[in-house]
Formats: sequence, C-alpha cells, structure tokens
Amino acid sequence: MHLLSSNPKKLEEYTRYGLSLEMREGQDLPEVDGTIEEVALHKAKMAGAGAVVEDTVVIVDGTVWNDIKWKKHLLPHFHGKSIVQVITLGHNTGTHIELYQAKLEGVITTPTSERAEAFGFDAYLIPIGQSLSLDELEQINRKDEFSPRRWAAEQLKNKRPLSVTALEHVPEWTGKWQVPDAPSKIKP
Repeated sequence: MHLLSSNPKKLEEYTRYGLSLEMREGQDLPEVDGTIEEVALHKAKMAGAGAVVEDTVVIVDGTVWNDIKWKKHLLPHFHGKSIVQVITLGHNTGTHIELYQAKLEGVITTPTSERAEAFGFDAYLIPIGQSLSLDELEQINRKDEFSPRRWAAEQLKNKRPLSVTALEHVPEWTGKWQVPDAPSKIKP
C-alpha cells in the first residue's frame, strides 16, 4: 500500500501515526463534485490498486465545503460558527474501495497571526471543549489528541471501514468536477 498525496505535511502526519505505508508524493487527483463519500471513492479508483488517498472536507455552519483549499480565505467571515472537519481515506485494494472516515467538531476562529508553517486551515479550527486552535495545539504537541486524520488512520490500520464497494460497482463519473477541466488533468 502507498499513500498518494501532493502534500508533504500529510505524509509527515501519517508517518507519525504509524501507518505502514510506502509514502508516495504525487499530483493532486481531480475531484468529483459529489458527496463526501463519492469524492473519496472516485479519487481512490483513479489512484489505482494499492493506493490510499485522503479527502478533507469541512462542514461550515451546516454547509459542506468539499473544496476547502480554495475557500480557506473565507473562514474569517464565519468566526464563531460551527465547523466539522471530515477526513475520508479511500483504499483501493485492486478489487474494492474501502472508505474510512473520522470527524472533528469545532468552532471557527480568526487567527491572531497565521504561521507560514500552519497546516491547511488548522489555525481557524478550535476543537469543541478547547481554547486553542489545531495549529496552536500542534505547537505544544497536542494536536494528535484531536486529529481526525489520526482517527481515520487507526481505522485503516485496524481494518474498520465505513464502507466497502466493489470496483466494478463504482460507475464512471458523469457529473460535474470541482475544477471544470479536471478530467483532462488525469495522466494515463
């Protein structure tokens, strides 16, 4: 198994969580404009046999943002609103796609200063019951206690999937893509 990601910080975190994966840095896969599970299912199918892919989604004040990397700049407008981080791992076994999923509930904050090293939108998410953002928790070595990425990795290690779908039952995607020209970005 190998983890396919273009984000070296994800690779670092999965290594820290003890996944026995060959880490393979790669290009971002195109993403379907579908449900949380559809995005992970199709990314895993495109990644090929033996691949593990991750899809990160946030639910901001009840609305799913499956394209958070392009909307992060909007988070300060939702200060004090609810946010749920959803991490979905898709593992392509060669015959099936296994999905593993974990969620973290929190509140959106406006960071007083955003560190260049901050991971994704970690500076904007305060887990329920905490007074520090995920980025601030990372700085004091406590982020892993609240990490849905770690929880999803544990599910994968322990083979506790949310769902298992035979590859032959994953239809070709005919809907919209998150980026309109995405299908042309798939390399043969």
